[in-house]
Amino acid sequence: SMVRVSLGRSIIQNINGLSDELPIITLDPQLEHILLDSIQASGGAGIGLEPGIAERIQQSLMKAVEQQEIVGEPAVLVVAAPLRASLAKFIRHGISSLHVLAFNELPEDIKIKVVVVIGNN
Repeated sequence: SMVRVSLGRSIIQNINGLSDELPIITLDPQLEHILLDSIQASGGAGIGLEPGIAERIQQSLMKAVEQQEIVGEPAVLVVAAPLRASLAKFIRHGISSLHVLAFNELPEDIKIKVVVVIGNN
């Protein structure tokens, strides 16, 4: 939503303190495409994935979150805007420490560092 976009900077400060570089987890473009298709197919009702794929994504994300915790950095998944709400819902059950943001919520001047790419392999 527009409100979230305008709150972007304070959302990120809450997550990342005053650090000027945000470590992010992203999705492999192909996987992002599959997820976008599944949301469109469901008429926006959410992500409808084969259990196997959903499980693999969840496991990869959990591993990424653990890795971020080990190095003492926040775990932030940044995805295409149409995916944010559905993915946040999909993840909330299993991984409460993972923040899900949309690319358009990131302030333009923030430096990002991609630490993990979640693939569909």
